[in-house]
Amino acid sequence: MVQNLCIHFSPPLVSIPDPTDPTQVHTYHPFPSPSTLSSPSVSTTLRSLGFGYRADFIQRTAKMLVDAHGTSPLTSNKQEPSEVWLATLRKADTASAREELLKFVGVGRKVADCVLLMSMDKV
Repeated sequence: MVQNLCIHFSPPLVSIPDPTDPTQVHTYHPFPSPSTLSSPSVSTTLRSLGFGYRADFIQRTAKMLVDAHGTSPLTSNKQEPSEVWLATLRKADTASAREELLKFVGVGRKVADCVLLMSMDKV
């Protein structure tokens, strides 16, 4: 599902030949920015990609991030302000980071703890 989201909503990053079959090429896409996922039409597309009930949560959370932090890149690596803000959660203590994650639509304690563990190196 995540690969389909990246393919559909972000441009190719790099294409490389398969080391076991040089006739095959693998194209990789970065994760789309919050501003890309914040449009109301995104929910419909995500549903068609198999996201089901999660489609609205993803779109609404992206919209929350864009509304709170804006879209103009602040850094030389072209990250949006919401992406920069999300990265700051890695430096926050676990309780504070969890509190911020719980503010998002569809994020409960279990999802917040999974994000903390798998994406933010929190235990």
